[in-house]
Amino acid sequence: MNTRIFLILAAVLTIFACNSNPENTSDSVNDSLKNKAIETKSGLNFAISPYENYSIIGDEFELTITMNSEIKVDSVSVFLGEKLIQKFTELPAKVKVNTKDYVVGFHEFKAVLNDFSEIKTQQIQLFSDLQPKKYTIKVNKTYPHDIGAYTQGLIMVDGWFYESTGMQGESTVRKVKPETGEIFQSNSMAKEIFGEGITKFGDKLVHLSWQSYTGFVYDFKTFKLEKQFSYATEGWGITHNGKQLIMSDGTENLYFLDPTTYAVVKTLGVYSNIGPTKQLNELEYIKGKIFANVYMTDEIVIINPENGKVEGIINCAGLLTEKDKHPNIDVLNGIAYDEKTGKMYITGKRWPKLFEVSY
Repeated sequence: MNTRIFLILAAVLTIFACNSNPENTSDSVNDSLKNKAIETKSGLNFAISPYENYSIIGDEFELTITMNSEIKVDSVSVFLGEKLIQKFTELPAKVKVNTKDYVVGFHEFKAVLNDFSEIKTQQIQLFSDLQPKKYTIKVNKTYPHDIGAYTQGLIMVDGWFYESTGMQGESTVRKVKPETGEIFQSNSMAKEIFGEGITKFGDKLVHLSWQSYTGFVYDFKTFKLEKQFSYATEGWGITHNGKQLIMSDGTENLYFLDPTTYAVVKTLGVYSNIGPTKQLNELEYIKGKIFANVYMTDEIVIINPENGKVEGIINCAGLLTEKDKHPNIDVLNGIAYDEKTGKMYITGKRWPKLFEVSY
């Protein structure tokens, strides 16, 4: 996305995102809770201890349910998401919870009195129990790169780079010859569209837009537009795992999409041992892991797609010399992987160079 616009938006927006637990919360159950819940009258209390602002995967908690009034208690049910943990017929009551099998992110517990006559909720946030491994980037080869290309997405297919560029009036999808940086094929987007990431899925090229909430599907060979789809968040980066598309929106969340309907089938929060990793941008799926640029930094994080834990951080600082820098140069963005050769490539927005790298 546009750095200048982002800085303005970041000053006024706070993004709240929740990650699903092992038993993802059901919309139908939530609707039922909302419809049947009434104003608190009986004084049901629900506490989690020990807990403050966050905890770590593997920590244990004790849930305590008490009542402030003499109302008859027929039952109190304790849920994690939609899963019933335990049911009681008298209070006070206690439940012990071990989080070792949970995923990172937010989890909500509910105490439900007498068949939904009263509900109390408590939420916890879990950080990763892993300390990410630290890596330093190594340049193996340098290629030319168009300094006018505000790089949003990058892939390598059959010896060619396919790149998407951003900015309104400048957004394109292009096929580029690595050795020369020559643009062999290009397709421009409508002037009002701010282009974002791309990925190849089957014989299609899937392309996101930033704040138009619209994705575009092209024939991979001809770049002919075949269909469009919509999504509820901003569009930033996109990749795939062979079965699902994986999309970022600048938060700590990754969205797994059905490649036929483009519906979200899973939301995964990304966390390290110090908290959520926000501003996830360009994505690439490499050997079973998700590699993501962290916007406005020189870092690429390596994410476990099963649990959202950050397993590694690649420091990419120092790739450009002072001579490489120009007034319009912008941040690191763009990760490509050649499955045939096992080579990895990175670049940045309006960078004069593109690098084959290892770490």
